[in-house]
Amino acid sequence: MLRTGPLRNSQRGTESRLYFVTVWLEIVFGSVILLSGVTQPIVLLVIAASLNGLVMFVYSILLIQLAKTLFG
Repeated sequence: MLRTGPLRNSQRGTESRLYFVTVWLEIVFGSVILLSGVTQPIVLLVIAASLNGLVMFVYSILLIQLAKTLFG
């Protein structure tokens, strides 16, 4: 989405670089959660569910925007 929107004409913002940054941010974020001392599986499940809810919220906005563009 970034590549087709704000970074459309960017020479530095290629798909491979965006993917690289995204993967490393996920690795760092997961490491921070695990290294923070969270050992209870239920807490990890709550964190995962909360993050998935946030992703679904963003996905819903993007889906509505796509529908407006295609059918609007």
